[in-house]
Amino acid sequence: MAKDLVFEIGTEEIPAKFMNKAIEQLKENAEKVFKENRIEYKSLNTYGTPRRLVLYVKDMEEKQQDLELEVKGPSVRAAYDKDNNPTKALLGFAKANGLELKGIYVKELNGAEYVYGKKHLIGEKTIEVLKKILPELLVSITFPKSMKWGNKSFRFARPVRWLVPIFGDELVEFNKDDITCSKYSRGHRVLSQGEIEISNASDYFHKMREAYVIVDQDERRKMIINQCEEIAKKVN
Repeated sequence: MAKDLVFEIGTEEIPAKFMNKAIEQLKENAEKVFKENRIEYKSLNTYGTPRRLVLYVKDMEEKQQDLELEVKGPSVRAAYDKDNNPTKALLGFAKANGLELKGIYVKELNGAEYVYGKKHLIGEKTIEVLKKILPELLVSITFPKSMKWGNKSFRFARPVRWLVPIFGDELVEFNKDDITCSKYSRGHRVLSQGEIEISNASDYFHKMREAYVIVDQDERRKMIINQCEEIAKKVN
């Protein structure tokens, strides 16, 4: 069954002029890495507020797609001896790729014959792959000006203070420079009180709205325009 994914990167206030590019980068990088890792989903969007960058993916599959991969081995001359018995080179190639000798076949390449085999890769559980992917996404975002803080190994526009990576109702736990992964986000710095628990990715936007945070930057823009228009009408 497909599940939603939310990955919130919580920070100190990021300069507004950095946000559009950071939001675009996060989306582009996520699309690329999910494709490379054979993880399918329905839709992917990214958002930003002064204290967070957010990746939200709808209906992500729980397992990577399986993959059949053709792998090239040694030349036929190196793979078989004069009696047509497999050599150490062929046996090593088969063992390294988990192939059976009966599945080995020959193809010509640039005028020479080589042995080949079909390698079958069984997809991992998505949550296990996310534990490797999400730290990569975190450090893949670049800014016109960035900083290091404490003993962290990467740079960011402002210090990263919390991470909320949730796949369905499961916390995606990983360790990146001792920055805590949890199901607890932060609301509006002034209007909300305490931490906000996100029990399921699908609850994210509702929970943040209750904490006076409109995560979607386009929605915030429309709200401001509508409020300006209402005020303008009142004063003619």
